[in-house]
Amino acid sequence: METIEGINLLLGLFEKAGQIPFPRKIMTAKSSGQITVYSKEEMLQKFENADFIDCRVNAYPLVLKDILQIPNIILIDIDINRSLKTGRKRVEVHLSKTLQKIGEHTCDSIIPLVLWTGNGYHVIVILNILEPLEHIEEYTSISSSCAQLSREFMLFAKMYLSENRADPKNSPSFESCLLRALNTLNSKCLG
Repeated sequence: METIEGINLLLGLFEKAGQIPFPRKIMTAKSSGQITVYSKEEMLQKFENADFIDCRVNAYPLVLKDILQIPNIILIDIDINRSLKTGRKRVEVHLSKTLQKIGEHTCDSIIPLVLWTGNGYHVIVILNILEPLEHIEEYTSISSSCAQLSREFMLFAKMYLSENRADPKNSPSFESCLLRALNTLNSKCLG
């Protein structure tokens, strides 16, 4: 089944980022907000119950409050904007420029994953960051003035790498960095 392949792809990304796979929050068209799942089978069942519509997986595992996360998954959401007449060709130009910028500012071993969402692209970048920025000595002066440095870094990286072309309505944080599961349906694109 194609959806299992999409789930396995995301779980592989999480493993590459050094994360535990579960528990993890997901969201579907039928859930009211995010819900917690504890296994791949449970995730697939929830997606199936939602007819595979608007199935998303949080890029970061569920952790206890006040535990700092490592900002090593960056989501850049580049969408078609019909009101601004940003069609698919323009979105592909934005995507190309974003990928070029990522290439200029990361090492060769970082290859972003690009997924078509039905309404644009999710560009997912796994960074080689091993601890929360708040714990890195070089950033202690910044973290004293910015209580959530790792979270701010995620937002900065998204906008910087996309040259402000990423969807401004998508403001990923550790609690809301939702990746669309590959081979599921986007309700914005349904007839």
